Amino acid sequence: NMKKQSTPLAQNIQQSGLLFACAQTCLQNPIVVDNAFSDPHNGGQCAALFESGNRKFIYKPRSARADFAWADFLDEMASVLKTPLPRTVRPVSERNAEYTIVPFLDGAEAQNENEVRLFYERWGSLLALCVLLGSTDMHSENVIADGDSPVLVDVETLLSGITPDKAE
Repeated sequence: NMKKQSTPLAQNIQQSGLLFACAQTCLQNPIVVDNAFSDPHNGGQCAALFESGNRKFIYKPRSARADFAWADFLDEMASVLKTPLPRTVRPVSERNAEYTIVPFLDGAEAQNENEVRLFYERWGSLLALCVLLGSTDMHSENVIADGDSPVLVDVETLLSGITPDKAE
C-alpha cells in the first residue's frame, strides 16, 4: 500500500535510501506504511513512515545533523537554565548520516492541570527559541503536542532565517 511519488525515479531513490538507512541502523524488515509522509523536498523526495518490529519510524532523505544539533542544544540549555524546555525526538540514525531516521511520535493529551501549565511554558520557550533562530515553517504539522511538551518534529528550517547578511 505505497502512495505514489511525483516520479518513479524519486520513489526508487527513496526506497533504496530507506533500505540502506535501515540496514545501517540495524532496523529489521522495514515495512513502508506511507512513502509520501511529507511535502516534497530535495528534488521531490518525501519522508516515509515505516514499521520495524512493532515500532513506527520516519525516514527523512536528508542529513541528521540538524536533528542532532537541535537535540544537543535543548539538552545543554535545559542543564544550564534549569527550566522546562520542549522535548525533542532524537534520531536513531548515525550522527553523520546523510539521512535521518526518528521514532514516530503520535502525541498525547495533557493528563492534568500541571501538564497543561508545563506544556504552555515549554511552548513559550519553543516560540522564543524559534524567533531567536529565525525559524520558518512552524505550523501544526511540524509541532506535535505530547503531554506536557510541544515537540518540534521538522527541524530542517530551524535556522533558515539566519543568513550571512542577517548574522552581521
